[in-house]
Amino acid sequence: MKIVYDTNALLKSSHTLSDENENIIPEIVIDELDHIKSQYKGELSVRARRAVRKIRSLTNKFIDKEFGRNHPLLDSSRYGKNDDLIVECARVHNALLITGDYLAELKAESQGVNSQESDIDNQDEVYCGFKEIILNESELARFYENGSENTYELLVNQYLIIRNKEGKEVDCVKWNGKHHTECVERNLSTVALGKFKPKDVYQVAAIDSLLTNPVTLLKGKAGSGKSLIALTYALNLLEKGRINKVICVVNPVPVRGAQEIGFYKGDKNEKLLQSGIGNILISKLGDRSKVEAMLTAGELVLIPMVDLRGYDTGDKSLIWITEAQNTSSDLMKLSLQRVAEGSQIIIDGDDKTQVDDDMFAGTGNGIKSLSRVFKGESVYGEVEFNTIYRSKIAQIAYRM
Repeated sequence: MKIVYDTNALLKSSHTLSDENENIIPEIVIDELDHIKSQYKGELSVRARRAVRKIRSLTNKFIDKEFGRNHPLLDSSRYGKNDDLIVECARVHNALLITGDYLAELKAESQGVNSQESDIDNQDEVYCGFKEIILNESELARFYENGSENTYELLVNQYLIIRNKEGKEVDCVKWNGKHHTECVERNLSTVALGKFKPKDVYQVAAIDSLLTNPVTLLKGKAGSGKSLIALTYALNLLEKGRINKVICVVNPVPVRGAQEIGFYKGDKNEKLLQSGIGNILISKLGDRSKVEAMLTAGELVLIPMVDLRGYDTGDKSLIWITEAQNTSSDLMKLSLQRVAEGSQIIIDGDDKTQVDDDMFAGTGNGIKSLSRVFKGESVYGEVEFNTIYRSKIAQIAYRM
């Protein structure tokens, strides 16, 4: 069967491409994928890269270079948009058009082209807490007119990031189960850390989730801001008197491949301050004495997961499970079961590149299990970060 794919279809369901069909891809689609891959951030960029890899792997494919940016029909009054050119490509080849765009379906129908909606139910796709879409002005107007319709099949508390054809962010909304709610940019201010202003729409969504959900998972690359946002939010609540203490739950696993230097001296807190959580707290607060003062005052509690069984967080607490990529499903379950009514939970980690022990790899990883079980629940929000802000060096090092 001859099939022509539009860009939206490939972004949504490139996994459906198969050598069983004669895959025809207009050059304009390749150009659009390349633009999204290089100019966008987050989920759309990931989807574009995935589509390009899938296209490269096909043997039964034809990239139609005639239907590119130099096609004369793009200059005519009738064919002024890329979608029109893609529909025309399907008409010329007498092919089925696979599209993820309802307007493209209507255009195909008017030109006598058979079309089919792309299969967006990819069960292998990892949940990241948001979807990203590209809408033109008419599609955006229609979206706002039907704000109570879950057009993009969002789960409860899942975010929708809307961009225009140029990749510029237009809006960010959240589905609450009944209608879309606006996601407003908010800053976090603390005496200890100063004011935190979100650097991108993903951080905006993360702060919104912290302010509205009892449980929030922040996941992403090293240097993307997940720990800073979690700690800033926790201190914001502590300074305002909305919580009594921050309970930091950790599983101090040695960094993969690093040589251990033996047992640390001191009590539980002294040992933990010499591990990863100590590095996080001291580097963020700027002084070890500040961390020790919080511990002495009972404002900060450090709990290794080995001591969790039987522990009760009490109410008016914020539980921060950090470096959660180094947990199993059982450890994550144990941690969450310690949380009393009236407390809030923040989980952060990077289950893609910072898992330090093979026992935490795979579907049994604590972060993966948490996301799989909690997504769509009214108490839960999740946001994945994809941009490294720590430094240029950190950005380059990520590619190693």
